[in-house]
Amino acid sequence: MYRKETCCFLETDYQESFDINQQLNHILNLLDPHIEKLKTLRMKHSLNFLFSFSIRIMHNETPAITIEQKAIGIAYDLNAEFDFDLYIL
Repeated sequence: MYRKETCCFLETDYQESFDINQQLNHILNLLDPHIEKLKTLRMKHSLNFLFSFSIRIMHNETPAITIEQKAIGIAYDLNAEFDFDLYIL
């Protein structure tokens, strides 16, 4: 049976932070040794990559939402997108 779509998750547990780069850098450090293989798989299988963030805003204390150069470079190499979901609690 041929599957058109599938997904794989690499995530952090909930962490209180005012800077999403803390969590993003954790994920990027796990991915870093595998970037070339991921690029090859992307080309071979026409894969799409997405960095998705679920941000919980509590007490009107908004986090910094900036993406550092390292993440931009890796996203560029993987032709990845960024998605931000904000939840105001």
